Formats: sequence, structure tokens, C-alpha cells
Amino acid sequence: MTGRKTMDRAAVAAWDRAAMAVCLSAGLALLPAGTLRADGLFFKTDVSENSVDTVGVMARGPLTFGVNYSDYVGGHSVSLTATYAFPLGDVATLRVGPSLGRAYGDGAEEDWRLGAKLAVDRYQTTRFGYVYLLGEYNTIDNDWYVGAQAGVPSGWGIEVSAGGSDAYDARTVALTRRIGEGPVTLRAGYKLLAEEAFIGVSINTF
Repeated sequence: MTGRKTMDRAAVAAWDRAAMAVCLSAGLALLPAGTLRADGLFFKTDVSENSVDTVGVMARGPLTFGVNYSDYVGGHSVSLTATYAFPLGDVATLRVGPSLGRAYGDGAEEDWRLGAKLAVDRYQTTRFGYVYLLGEYNTIDNDWYVGAQAGVPSGWGIEVSAGGSDAYDARTVALTRRIGEGPVTLRAGYKLLAEEAFIGVSINTF
């Protein structure tokens, strides 16, 4: 009986996370187009049985502001970043700036920690569509991430990524599908190390 109750609570928690993600995404999608496109905005949330990972990024000129939120079994964490862009010619864009991070778990809360973030990204159009490459490093917990995306004009795309820190390791692969010509994309994929599937949604006006 105890095992069944534990499974029921896990299922309810997973549905709660999914509902929260869908509601937030729908709210962003229903904003007037000018609101989203005034400056570049990116939002992504992925929901699996045991976790929710959400990323939000807003760019205004050379400044980029970001927030990452992760809800996982045993706790959750949040990080805030602000970076300044330095174009590296036609090769890529370097972004550097401060970061703040905090984690909660097992009934304890740690203090906010100050760090630094470095990111390099490149977007390239190709004969078949586009390729986007991103690499990030945050001194807080030695957090790192590398990802590659490729897509075609029909709206289909594929994404592979790897990340890790002093506290976790992740490897994911995802299939994406843009809805019409708008900024909303549906996502479905698999976390290789956690061995669990996830679904998600993203909004990209860059």
C-alpha cells in the first residue's frame, strides 16, 4: 500500500508540473505579437516524471538576462544571470557577466551565491535550414552546458545536449516541431542518463 501511495504522489506531482508548464507557456503564447517581438525572448520548459527544467532568456541590445529553474526529486534550484555580448567577428558571439544561484533541498536552504557566466553561441543558416550551437559555463557549482540544434524550413528539428555540474550530469536528445510560422515549438525527447522521457514547449522570437 505504501508503495502505491508513493507512486500516486509521484504521478500527481508530475501532472502538477506539466499543468504549470502548459499554463505558463499558453500565457506567453497568447501575448500580443509586439510584446514578444519587441526584443529577443526565449522560453523553454521540459517536464519529465521526476523533474521540471525551465529556462528564460531576454535580450535587449548587447545585454542578455536569464533565469534557470529546476525542480527535481529532493529539491529545486534557481539561477539568475546578466551578460554583455562581444561579437567575435562572423564566427560567434561571446557573452560574459555575473550570476546568482541558490538551491533548496532536504529541508535546507543555502545562501545566494555569486558567480560568473561565460557563453559562446553561433547561429548559421544552411542549405537545408539552420544550425545553432551553444556552450555555457557558470562558476557556481562548475555548471556547464553544450548543445546543438538543427532544423529544416518545414518546422521539424533535432537537438542534442550535454551538461553537468558538481551536483548533476545530463545527456539529452529531442525532436522538435514548430507550430505554423509562429514562435512556439513543441518538444519531445529522452534523458539518457536519467533514463526517462520528457515533453516540453519553447517560445523563441530571436
